Amino acid sequence: MALASYKLKAWPYAGKVGIKELNPETNKTEMHLFEHWCYLDTVDSEVDLSETVNTKYSLKFDLDIYRLIGKALSNTHHIVEFDRSDLAFI
Repeated sequence: MALASYKLKAWPYAGKVGIKELNPETNKTEMHLFEHWCYLDTVDSEVDLSETVNTKYSLKFDLDIYRLIGKALSNTHHIVEFDRSDLAFI
């Protein structure tokens, strides 16, 4: 039971997700992409988004990223779920 507090939550999505964020310096929307608690990339165009969503990544788990994503996922209106047929950026 001593390790129970370290148990990771299951990834709550079928695949990749994006978290939208407005960059105040450029006034552009950026999207941070994640899969199974792992950071993939940050994109700011539909071309980059399509490439990133269709790329198979070697996932590398990072506990700090896991904690940050957990907090960000609670704000669901900034979350975009992707499958290969849905690549709308905004």
